[in-house]
Amino acid sequence: MIIESYYYIIWVAAFFTAVVSATVGMLGGTLILAVMAQYLKMEVLIPIHGLIQFTSNSSRAWFIRDAINWKISRECLLGIIIGSVAGSFFVIRIEESFYNIFLGVFILTITFIPKFKLPLPKTIRWVGLGFISSFIGLFLGAVGVFVGAVFLSEKLPKRELVATQATVQLAVHLAKVIVFTTLGFVIWPWLTLLLGALVCTSLGSFVGSKLLDKIPEKLFRAGLTVLIVILGLRLIYSGFRL
Repeated sequence: MIIESYYYIIWVAAFFTAVVSATVGMLGGTLILAVMAQYLKMEVLIPIHGLIQFTSNSSRAWFIRDAINWKISRECLLGIIIGSVAGSFFVIRIEESFYNIFLGVFILTITFIPKFKLPLPKTIRWVGLGFISSFIGLFLGAVGVFVGAVFLSEKLPKRELVATQATVQLAVHLAKVIVFTTLGFVIWPWLTLLLGALVCTSLGSFVGSKLLDKIPEKLFRAGLTVLIVILGLRLIYSGFRL
């Protein structure tokens, strides 16, 4: 069993980013993607990231499973299946600058205009969320900010928001892993890295789930709103710089 020196960096990052995700429901996936990008090539970065985030979201959902909204989760799952199948037929990456600008504007719109919603039944909106998140997740990795912004606009209680978002995102990442495995990605050479990350993300999710219960509802929503706005603006800024 070979343990590369950078594995330890990724394991530590996996723990702390899982704490962040379990506390606010998002951001951890984006942070660990940035860390992993320093050491892994693109062809393995997204599937490895997907496996680590699958573990992180699974453990987070498990620790607060009593708060999961299964109706929303099932509707998103349908879209996730369709989106991952559709995305698997594309061999080109979405232009990153366009994606960043579009996603940033969308996030700010649904954050500052709470009544902004497509004139569609809720079921179709959730199916659409699942489709879009799984489709773009195949090419761009972390989509937690997008999913988080949509969930925040629905005014769900904090535990229900974090638990349901984790359930949806674990399905997104699982679909991503299945697609990349089908396309030829081999997991075994990375098993040591993944097992260590599994332990670290599970511990981080446990710690974060305990912190979540201590955060007042109003403070949680205010902090999450500020975080989403900052990330939305950063996406737009980075899009114009590319």
